[in-house]
Amino acid sequence: MQHYLRIFSGMLLAVITLAAACNVLVDPYQMSGSTLLQRWAGLKPLFGDNHVLGKPFVVRQRQPQALIFGTSRENHGIDPNHSAWPVASQRTYNLAMDAANMADIERLFEHASQVTSLAEVVIALDFLNMFDSSVPGADNFDTSLLVSAEHSAFAASFNAARYFVSWPMLRDSLATLLHQDAGLVEFDHSGRRNALVFERAAQRFGQHHMFEYSEIKYLRARLPLPPARRYVPQDANGPTLRHLARILDRAAAAHINVRLYITPVHARQLEVYRTLGLWEALEQWKQDVLATACGGGLRRTRQGFEVWDFADYSTFTSEAVPATGDTKARMQWYWESSHYRTPLGDKVLDRIFAVPGAALPDDFGVLLNALPQGALHQYLESIRARGAAYRTAHPGDVADLERLAAQARGL
Repeated sequence: MQHYLRIFSGMLLAVITLAAACNVLVDPYQMSGSTLLQRWAGLKPLFGDNHVLGKPFVVRQRQPQALIFGTSRENHGIDPNHSAWPVASQRTYNLAMDAANMADIERLFEHASQVTSLAEVVIALDFLNMFDSSVPGADNFDTSLLVSAEHSAFAASFNAARYFVSWPMLRDSLATLLHQDAGLVEFDHSGRRNALVFERAAQRFGQHHMFEYSEIKYLRARLPLPPARRYVPQDANGPTLRHLARILDRAAAAHINVRLYITPVHARQLEVYRTLGLWEALEQWKQDVLATACGGGLRRTRQGFEVWDFADYSTFTSEAVPATGDTKARMQWYWESSHYRTPLGDKVLDRIFAVPGAALPDDFGVLLNALPQGALHQYLESIRARGAAYRTAHPGDVADLERLAAQARGL
């Protein structure tokens, strides 16, 4: 009996070792960094669904000097290869993650600051998706794979071993070998997600439908809740803003140049916030972010960092939405209310990096730190006025959102 158990154990060990070797060599999630099978497994079509696992390891392997942090908006919209970056393109990487909240970004920033020498960091901010304590954060985000002062690179790699011996990764390794099709790859080498998913949706449904699909999700998730629960900027451990404060304190101590920007959502998304009764919360959040960036509030250091505000009714953010049922028209700057296209992301980078001669309208992007003393409230009032003008000029969009809000309320 013991003889058969030894045989069985040996065979099992051999199978596990073979599976692990296959996963390491094929590297479907870019966790091992192996390039030995580049000819047969150079394309990684399964990285898209598992970029939360793979991106921290890519940062360890490539040692970038410049990173972008954010959510799916930045995954799609910010190009690390854009010429505005003050760091060579081969030293930049998009570390944005779908559905990331500020707690996730704090851990990612700590990881990155431990495994590479950072010089430039851009962090995109969204108050509802990143600072609301009810938002769970990135799916499958595994902090045991991240390096910190208390968690070594060896420990992170050891924790990754369970993925390399898993059936899901083996299944995805086999799928990677069988589907070396560039048309299935969603992420480029720089970590930016391409337009594959959005383009397919636009071809099938049209962008007007994509706008409404995004907007109704926000309205259905929050509109039925009591107003006080639609946005809760604190959890059991305190204000969610504390994560940003700790990031900036760490950056100040490590002499990392951080630029913050409030994401350029479409004007219809701003109207979603208004419909949810969160406009005053949005304004207060902007004030709190600025105070934190300037060294106040929860900060322990006093070094200031730039905050750019693109959440306004501007030339770009007020772009007209194609008609219902139109599957041919494509917007220049947006896919839907929440997600901007890479050309608009390029404009954001041109603004925050002050690219000389960049073709930018005056109403796109305001450096909040540069506002005169006491002028922030006037600036916020001016956005309200531009919002009123937008609603007057776009009655069809207003009617769309009123109809969606009625659906969300079950009327």
